[in-house]
Amino acid sequence: MQINTDGSRDQTFDSNGPGFNDQVTSLVRQPDGKLLVGWFTQSVSIRGESPRSKLNDKRLGGIGRLNLNGTADTAFNSPFDDASSVQYIALQTDGKIIVQGTFRLIGPSTNQAFNFARLNADGSLDMTFHPPSGAGATFAAIQPDGKIITSEFLNATSTQLERLNPDGSRDNTFSVFLPNGVATVNAILPDGRMIITGSFFLADGRAARIARLNTNGSFDATFDPGSGPDNTILSFVLEPDGKIIIGGKFFTYNGTAQNRIARLNPNGGLDTSFNPFNPNNRGIGALALQPDGKILVGENDVNNLLLPVRVFRLNPDGQLDLSFPITNSGIEPVNGAVNTIFLQPDGNFVIGGQFDVAFGVAEQALARIIVANVPTAAVVSVSGNVTTPDGSGLRNAVVNIIDSQGMKRRVTTSSFGLYSFDNVPTGQTYTIRVFSKLYRFAPRSLPVNNSLTGVDFVGIE
Repeated sequence: MQINTDGSRDQTFDSNGPGFNDQVTSLVRQPDGKLLVGWFTQSVSIRGESPRSKLNDKRLGGIGRLNLNGTADTAFNSPFDDASSVQYIALQTDGKIIVQGTFRLIGPSTNQAFNFARLNADGSLDMTFHPPSGAGATFAAIQPDGKIITSEFLNATSTQLERLNPDGSRDNTFSVFLPNGVATVNAILPDGRMIITGSFFLADGRAARIARLNTNGSFDATFDPGSGPDNTILSFVLEPDGKIIIGGKFFTYNGTAQNRIARLNPNGGLDTSFNPFNPNNRGIGALALQPDGKILVGENDVNNLLLPVRVFRLNPDGQLDLSFPITNSGIEPVNGAVNTIFLQPDGNFVIGGQFDVAFGVAEQALARIIVANVPTAAVVSVSGNVTTPDGSGLRNAVVNIIDSQGMKRRVTTSSFGLYSFDNVPTGQTYTIRVFSKLYRFAPRSLPVNNSLTGVDFVGIE
């Protein structure tokens, strides 16, 4: 369902989530505005209910899709059974969907469980995708060139980050061995480097929970977190200036007290100008960045019903935004958690997690929140020309524009090499990449505050 921040119910968003036995773990918006939802399904009954994976009243295993009004998209059908769970969702530019979790195909109970797959746009299993056995142990992320970063357990204590080609075969030019630890790729930066979090050791032997990797998988020595956070990072958001906001269960960062939220400089050091307020002094499970720099925060593992604040908003300096109503912003019951926040282009947002009540209204793990007086970003256009090395316009080159949340749009150049993106929200830094079979192109990263023309690319032989 959709809930106004004053606690009133709005019937225009009609989803009540997966149900009592489930918790939403992933929300990904498609270019058409529809929302992919991934969830974890309990393997045992709760409150007398047997596991029954669903989205609204549509039976779906671990993943489903919502229309703009919150109703289940009947054109999307999960291939997985009721006991399946989807932890991570990554959307390719062609509309296909990479999923990571634990799932079985609908069919005989003898079906082997697996962790990694690609779905077609209608939810059916993509039979052309053949990842190595063991791939997809903990996460999934897609590079701008279409290659896929994931992980594989090597033994009980060690993992390996690996890169797959678009067909699922292993890219043997990339491998990161993590002894005594695991990691998740939280962001692929415009220059191709990656931010990872987890529990692992740096190249110099220091224990760490955050690091930056170079494009070849080596640890980037210019990113130095010191001793890093003293506990788990659960949430992460990248700001347009390259700074990083993290949330989780930590109490310190590199020895400095931080109450489960911190902002890092691009070099990994603590940004001491950011003084975050945490009203419940509890773990942080989800973060989202608004175009005006304000930060939406969702708490995780909140066990005390006397502390009702579960979703709140911080100003860019980290202080509590008192204009965001928090008096009824609780989620219930005990062990409530917000695992993911998706910020819509209109400034409203969707929360997913483990809760039965949100903002005072009966709810099952998924809600959309209407925020009054949120400034929404203006939309502008970005255009340019793609040429060969001799200056001739290059037709049918693929141009991708990627926003700060990883959402991608794609156009193809005209017969004169021209391209244009309309309805681009301002207030973000975008990465633009060009792909052609004939030439290479250096990516460009640029802030968009007004319409831009002349964002040109010249091929490299």
